[in-house]
Amino acid sequence: MTATEIRLLTVRQFLQTCEGGWPSSEGAIRAIILDAAWGKNNFQTAFKRVNRRVLVDPAEFWRCVERMQEGRKDACK
Repeated sequence: MTATEIRLLTVRQFLQTCEGGWPSSEGAIRAIILDAAWGKNNFQTAFKRVNRRVLVDPAEFWRCVERMQEGRKDACK
């Protein structure tokens, strides 16, 4: 996948695409981001850090969710 094919969104932009679904708040997504940074969940590949800004790769985020539902132990690592 090339850089032109990857669509990165800010946290607020990503939440607007969810529109009332899960994750439902900025606090919820930021908790997922923090846990990913500490390796406590399997969303590490869904977030890209540029200085202090965190960007979300929506396609990868939902792939992580799907892998977790499949029960794979290596879900997003």
